[in-house]
Amino acid sequence: MLMEKQAERRKKGRKQVSVDTELYLESSMFKARIVDVSSDGVRLELNKPINFHVRFKLGEKRISRHARLVWSVNSEEDSTTYGFRFFEE
Repeated sequence: MLMEKQAERRKKGRKQVSVDTELYLESSMFKARIVDVSSDGVRLELNKPINFHVRFKLGEKRISRHARLVWSVNSEEDSTTYGFRFFEE
């Protein structure tokens, strides 16, 4: 259901692919506020978005873009799907 809501907000069409990629964190330290905590985890509020640099290859085309983490969904198989929005610096 969350994925359907995300699809409604998209401004451009998507192409289904399955390729390996690398993610690079721009910084190793973030200022954050703990919102709640339990023995299982912690919810943090950051004062700025988490930005990544994403490099990947589609066919023979190499793509290198700055991206901002905008959503995530945990699955039952202990994997997580992340949504990133590209931006220009």
